[in-house]
Amino acid sequence: MKRVFKFLIYLAITGAIALVIYTYLGSFFGISFEPNQTTERVPVVLNEN
Repeated sequence: MKRVFKFLIYLAITGAIALVIYTYLGSFFGISFEPNQTTERVPVVLNEN
């Protein structure tokens, strides 16, 4: 059980490091993490009494 727990901790740490590296190096491979921004105008009807 101790070996499985150690393996899961090692796997989580390795995955976190890989995710950080992927985030920083993604722009070199043509991957953009910026969201597409669009402007939406929605009319609002106010009911005044």
